[in-house]
Amino acid sequence: MSEPGDLIGPYRLVSQLGAGAMGEVWRARDERLDRYVALKILPAAFAGDLERRARMLREARAAAAIRHPNVVTLFDIVSDADGHRGEDILVMELVEGRTLFDVLRREGAPELPTALRWLEQIADALAAAHARGVLHRDLKAANIMVAGDTIKVLDFGLAKLASDPSSSLPAPEAPRNASDVPGASFSQLATAPSSLSLDSYRTHAGQLLGTPMYMAPEQVEGAQPDERSEVFSTGVLAFEILTGKPPHTATSLDQLFLQITTAPVPALPAVPDAVEAIVKRALAKDPAARYPSMAALRDAIAAERQARFGRRTRVVPLVVAALGAAAFAAAAVAYLHRGGPGPAIAPARPGDQYVARALDEYDVFYTDKALSSLRAALAVAPDHPRATAYLVLFGGSADDVATAVAAAPRARATAAAGSKDRALLDAAIEVAERGPLAARSALAAAGA
Repeated sequence: MSEPGDLIGPYRLVSQLGAGAMGEVWRARDERLDRYVALKILPAAFAGDLERRARMLREARAAAAIRHPNVVTLFDIVSDADGHRGEDILVMELVEGRTLFDVLRREGAPELPTALRWLEQIADALAAAHARGVLHRDLKAANIMVAGDTIKVLDFGLAKLASDPSSSLPAPEAPRNASDVPGASFSQLATAPSSLSLDSYRTHAGQLLGTPMYMAPEQVEGAQPDERSEVFSTGVLAFEILTGKPPHTATSLDQLFLQITTAPVPALPAVPDAVEAIVKRALAKDPAARYPSMAALRDAIAAERQARFGRRTRVVPLVVAALGAAAFAAAAVAYLHRGGPGPAIAPARPGDQYVARALDEYDVFYTDKALSSLRAALAVAPDHPRATAYLVLFGGSADDVATAVAAAPRARATAAAGSKDRALLDAAIEVAERGPLAARSALAAAGA
């Protein structure tokens, strides 16, 4: 039994965030990098359950295949082979926020601009997953996190990799009686989809994958889910986000399946006709009548949002700047590691090991992991000039950039005049304030 304070590898358990049939989720502190993470632990009692373990490892493989700002980042896998009490553990990005289910239950439907922005992010995340051959297969409001303006898609525990034939389960026999759904009342099925787990939805002949409220008609009828099934599930989420409640009103599983397969989509009151048309097309009973792909659904939502509300100020210039900054970051890494004008990099200082790790992670892994190492560097050395610079150049958040700009004068004072560290920091601040072209001029002026 895991307890607060337990140390699993380098991860110190802090508090339990949730528990269910698929295991426990804990807030933990990575004592190497001084950051908080989420640990998903399959209890040791289930270590002999090959199906559970395979599902959890499938989640890891699926999450690792997707690098997207709206998908929770997987940092590490700790398995029983590492000697941790027989448990398998996923180490993931800790998302500070609330589930979409909780937001809608407490606050109701958001304003239309917010609703369309959330939907575009969800569809974009899933389109990225589909492009990598990954189906989520358990879309629901409880598996979407709202963290400020950002949406994060969680829990690829039922994900299917196209290259993984073992992830296919037998075609299910749909349960038709309450006795076939142990642990879940019909009112739970209808009004609290987040309370359902796969274990509470077992059948005698097989398993229906996902949560009933969000299933496409063809899934109810026994077909394996595919990309268009997820378009339908996203349509259910869209209806729920736009109206504050799901499109189905059933109070029994029989009624729910009947509504999914035969009932017309309810009207969306106070929702513009064009937006309603997008939702209804996503919810078409016939898969051929839906959007042909998640990318097509995303593009329809994005076009409608842009037509109604426009893009946020300077989005296109910022995107161009971001692309330029990424190229500039790569050039800056090379600059620091080769000879050239200007004094060498300053002698070793606190935080250097984290910066070195961030450079390796940026090349080998992905930006989010590198940013975590840079934040760890600044935790031990708040005025570290290279860590401050790379926090901007590696595409840090708005808070990261604000922190870097505020720290720049102090960090600059620690770097020798004419040094590579100072040149890099000056260039990074130019990126933050005036864009990559100004940064290149700053490096050129430093003799780089």
